[in-house]
Amino acid sequence: MGDARSAAESSLAFLSERLTTVAGWGRLRAALTADGSGTIDGAWGSAGAAAAAALCVKAPAPVVVVVPNVSDLVPWSGDLQSFSGIAPVLFPAQETWPPVLVRGRMSDEAAGRLRLLQQLASDAPPPLILTPMAAMLQPVPGREDLSASGRRIVAGSVLDLDALLKWLSECGYKRVDAVEYPGEYSRRGGILDIYPPDALDPVRLELFGDELESIRVFAVSSQRSLAKKSELLLLRADRNARPGQAADRGHLVDDLPAGSVIALVEPGDLREQG
Repeated sequence: MGDARSAAESSLAFLSERLTTVAGWGRLRAALTADGSGTIDGAWGSAGAAAAAALCVKAPAPVVVVVPNVSDLVPWSGDLQSFSGIAPVLFPAQETWPPVLVRGRMSDEAAGRLRLLQQLASDAPPPLILTPMAAMLQPVPGREDLSASGRRIVAGSVLDLDALLKWLSECGYKRVDAVEYPGEYSRRGGILDIYPPDALDPVRLELFGDELESIRVFAVSSQRSLAKKSELLLLRADRNARPGQAADRGHLVDDLPAGSVIALVEPGDLREQG
């Protein structure tokens, strides 16, 4: 069964590559490259996902697929992965606006939105993003706001641990014996574990005296190291609960790298939802 499924998914990805060879596709790609636009008619059902997946073939920057409804996310996510071979990253919509803390921490939706903004600012942005219209309409913090309200930590630099611990406490992080959930931190000698609110996994800061020797991402369950980072932008854990907090004025498109493509699925339905 596993081999049959792999073969099927491979053939679907091949179909998307074949789409890039049909008449008219070259003109569409040329228009997008020139910061123009184009329309694909008659792409009903899964054919729409196949067309969107074809935009990812040799794409130099992320492709953002915008669907009308939150209920469209599950079927479109499966179809996009089948046709492109890429698992799309979700940019979720907030259930409430303005957003609020849930059980003393950011909601999963708020964390997911911030996580994507961080990924887009990295050297390896996600190639395929899926989002509902509601999420596109909700503003995001600007890049400068994130940097100004966060704290950047660089491996190999001198780190004032006491000052960092004070900052974590003031910014909504909870001190625990061992981190399990976003918004927590723990210290054991020269080791400081922090679970950033926008991260999938916590990070471990290892110090030798005042020097930060390493920043490592690790798994909560096994404590196994997953990756090494050269620097980290720590975001506040309470950014949805600060009195007098300035309203977010950014938009997802502000953070997209140059050359990104936005695929609007059923523009009429998107306009109605908007």
